[in-house]
Amino acid sequence: MTKINTHDAKTRLSALLAAVEERGESFLICRNGKPVAALVRPPAPEVPDPLQVHPELQGRILYDPTEHQSFKTIADLAACVFFHVGGIQPVSQEPRDTHRGTS
Repeated sequence: MTKINTHDAKTRLSALLAAVEERGESFLICRNGKPVAALVRPPAPEVPDPLQVHPELQGRILYDPTEHQSFKTIADLAACVFFHVGGIQPVSQEPRDTHRGTS
């Protein structure tokens, strides 16, 4: 880690940032010879595993993301996914009679 005084850090900030970004260098910024800050590359962001089950959905939706499925219609997908929360069942794609006759 290269030591640099606050005046130089202020004057050359853009060049220092480029060195950190491009070459991974790090700098210790000092005032009157005492360290006050470090200019370093931040840690890589943690990327969640896309195949990991979301904690809020764990146990609610039974689905294996590693199993390859090819669905031709939404009805095929709905028939394969089983929701066991509140008794939700796949919806039939057959048309319903919306007009009720009166006798």
